[in-house]
Amino acid sequence: MPQFLTAKQLAQRLGVKEATVRVWQRKGLIPSLRASRRPLLFDLNDVIDAMKVHSAMTNSPSENKS
Repeated sequence: MPQFLTAKQLAQRLGVKEATVRVWQRKGLIPSLRASRRPLLFDLNDVIDAMKVHSAMTNSPSENKS
């Protein structure tokens, strides 16, 4: 079952600033949704999955360029 959080709630949950969450969202690093004029909402599970994928991509071994 999805657990929807505001940017502020998500920031508190992840231990980062709300501005960081908004930057991640604007850069497309984490998914979000907006229903009409309501605030942006984030599905905690989708965000965690996206962060795992992004982390795996940035932590993968680089190609040997010798």
